[in-house]
Amino acid sequence: MQKGLRKNLVNEHIKKSNGVLHLGAHAGQEALNYYSFNKPVVWVEAMPHVFDRLVENVSQYHNQKAICALITDLDNEKYTFNISNNVDGVSSSIFEFGDYSSGGKSLWPGLNLNMINKIELVSTKLDSLFKSNNIESKNYDFWVIDLQGAELLAIKGADVSINNCKTIYVEISQEEVYKNGVLYPELKKFLNSKGFVAVYEPKKIHDDVLFVRK
Repeated sequence: MQKGLRKNLVNEHIKKSNGVLHLGAHAGQEALNYYSFNKPVVWVEAMPHVFDRLVENVSQYHNQKAICALITDLDNEKYTFNISNNVDGVSSSIFEFGDYSSGGKSLWPGLNLNMINKIELVSTKLDSLFKSNNIESKNYDFWVIDLQGAELLAIKGADVSINNCKTIYVEISQEEVYKNGVLYPELKKFLNSKGFVAVYEPKKIHDDVLFVRK
């Protein structure tokens, strides 16, 4: 599917949604797009130094809320979070880079990506995040998940809230972009078991795929 058609399809599902949950928010670059559809948004970003800028960027939109949290399938678990040398820490992850992020097989050979720092973060499950922040998951039924290899962990920590989700737009990898990060076949199989099907198949090793509830 062509990039323009894919974007239009994603936007159509946003329009039909009650609201957006965006995991891996970074600085909230999509805030204006969500606001143009008049949708409430919950942004979740793990890196404290980026979170401050996220709060500033989305504060101008009355129906957008930012939360600083590391989302996995476990509550109160300590993780070493790897900070990348990509622009402003983009590509940072609980996982180290794999063969397809650096070296001869890198998908971004001009960037020479590396992890240059580490911080300690404590995780929370998505179900717990909704509960502790008094957020009704049914009001945020379009999920964007961009967690640098930890996408499946986030979904596994959403046993309850995923039942209110209708659409998931998720970053996938078909090769080891992150060491021990989830690969597309495993992620697709799990989402299928939860009642979601892919609207289209990925065309690239590192891509975004739209899943909708059957």
